[in-house]
Amino acid sequence: MAQSTPTDKKGFLYSKKQETQICYEKPAADNPYLTEKRYLFGYDHEQLCNQVSYVEQLYLLIKGELPNVEQSKLLNYIMSALLNLGPREPCIAGSMTAAISKCRTEHILPIGLQLAGGEHNGAITVAQCTHFLQQHKFTAVQPVVDIIKTGISQQNSSQNFGFGQSFGDVDPIFQRHFAQLLHLLPHNEFLLWCDKLRLALQAENLGLLPTSFAAIGLTCLEIGSREALGLYQLMVAPGILMHGLEQTHKPITSAPLLEDEQYYYEAKK
Repeated sequence: MAQSTPTDKKGFLYSKKQETQICYEKPAADNPYLTEKRYLFGYDHEQLCNQVSYVEQLYLLIKGELPNVEQSKLLNYIMSALLNLGPREPCIAGSMTAAISKCRTEHILPIGLQLAGGEHNGAITVAQCTHFLQQHKFTAVQPVVDIIKTGISQQNSSQNFGFGQSFGDVDPIFQRHFAQLLHLLPHNEFLLWCDKLRLALQAENLGLLPTSFAAIGLTCLEIGSREALGLYQLMVAPGILMHGLEQTHKPITSAPLLEDEQYYYEAKK
C-alpha cells in the first residue's frame, strides 16, 4: 500500500522535507548527517571561497549566477556606501543608545536592525522604492516627481519612496554616491533616467536618501523588492554593530542627559 501524503485538517498537501535550489549538500560516506561537500548553485563553495570575492558570492546567492565585472563593481560600491551611515542615522543611534545603556552585547545588532527595518526610511521603504522604480522607470520624470512630492507633503512614508530631505536640505553625500554609480555605468539607461529624476527632485530641494540610493542601485542590478529589503539590513549592519560596540567600553555617564530647562511640562487636560 502506498504511503499517504501528510495533510492538515483543511486538506493542504505538505512536503516531507524542506527544499532549496540554492544549496546542495553531499553527505559524508561514513555519516550521512555530516556534509562532505557543499555546493552553491552548482559551484563548490570551498572553491568559490578561494577564487571569488564575498561580493561575487553574495550576488550568486541572490541571483543564482556569478556577476560580470560591472555588476560586481556596482554591488561592491553600493555595499561600501551603506557600510557606515553615521551616528545620526536612527538605526545606528539606537544601537549606540542601547549599548551605552548596558544592554546585552548580543542584542545590540538586533536592536539596530529592527530600526533599520522600519517603514520610515528603513528597509520597508527600500522595498517600496524598488517596486516603485520598477513600475515607473523610463516614464516621464515630472509625474514621478509629483507622486514623490505628494507623499512627502502628506508625510506618507509609504509614498515618498525614500526621497526627501535630511535635516531640512538635500543630503550631499548620497548625491555624490549616485554620481559614482553613474561613473561606473555611464551608459546605463536606467541610471541615466534616475539622474534626470534626481535633478528634477533637486530643483525642488529634495534628494536621494540612503534608502532611495540603495533602491536605485539594487534595481539597476535587477534585484527584487523582497531581496532589496533584506539586503539593505545586511548592508547597514556593520555600521550598526561597530558603533554600538564602541559604546560598550564607555560609562553610562558618557551619554548626553537633557538639562531640566530643556524639558517642558503641560497640564493634564
